Amino acid sequence: MFNKIFFLLALLAAHGAYCVNTSFIAIDAQSGVAVRSTGIDLDSRVSPCCTFNIVLSLVGFEVGVLKDIQQPVWRPDDAFGDQRNSVSPKTWMANSVVWYSKRLARTIGLKSLQNNLSQFF
Repeated sequence: MFNKIFFLLALLAAHGAYCVNTSFIAIDAQSGVAVRSTGIDLDSRVSPCCTFNIVLSLVGFEVGVLKDIQQPVWRPDDAFGDQRNSVSPKTWMANSVVWYSKRLARTIGLKSLQNNLSQFF
């Protein structure tokens, strides 16, 4: 699980490179020490746009649906507008692609998602 969490942190840090106004801090839950931070104005609190993508990605890696930052690449079933492009886990996290989140949740499955989510609380 540690490798998957580290991988996710690297993915989230890379997300900061795409968004000029993005700040990110990862804090070790046991020590309270910041293990990674990027961005400006790190002292201001703001609400994240989609924190569930973090949990969803951890579960996706845990159950083997997500292989790495490039796999799986999916196209939306009902492609429209500029979402006709293929999306990888990296672009999903960088752009918070809602249809990718929905497909990932369906692929993981309700029972598996519930079992994994119960470990977070």
